[in-house]
Amino acid sequence: MGFRASWVAAKNVDLEAALAVIGLREEERLDEEVADPGQYAVQMPGEWLVVIGDGSEFMDTVKARHARELSRGTEALHFTCNDTTMCTTLSAWRDGREIWGLEYVGVDGISTPSVSGTPPEIVREVLARCAAEQAEAGSNGPDYQYEAAAELGLALVGFRHDQTLFNGDVLPISVLAPR
Repeated sequence: MGFRASWVAAKNVDLEAALAVIGLREEERLDEEVADPGQYAVQMPGEWLVVIGDGSEFMDTVKARHARELSRGTEALHFTCNDTTMCTTLSAWRDGREIWGLEYVGVDGISTPSVSGTPPEIVREVLARCAAEQAEAGSNGPDYQYEAAAELGLALVGFRHDQTLFNGDVLPISVLAPR
């Protein structure tokens, strides 16, 4: 049970260009929230386009290599989560290179996320907040450390895999299919 998803967010990249890189096409546009697993795209207010593979059948659709390609001349993020294994990642890309990353592996219980590269200050802030929540909850409480990557996605892009598509705040939502 739980979420299994991956998404890529590309800054100032249009939908058709992103879908060409990922190998998807727009099938229809919805003016309502979605709660079903699938492949979707949403233009966030501002500069970010998000393409998500939501659910175990679709989570492998969107890959880090897509973020690498879409970051040429701009920035992109790639996020993955698997609530079953309690593993999640978020990586940031610029001009085809990974500039920082966060990885959390909670298979054996609550742990601490690892960070590579040179992340922005918001990464430290979110990690500190998650660590404080974890300390308050203790080792028998919810795994707040696992939330760090999703919380960073929300802070940086305005998108969270387990909220944005379901709340109807960002419409329309493009339903995607293989090319």
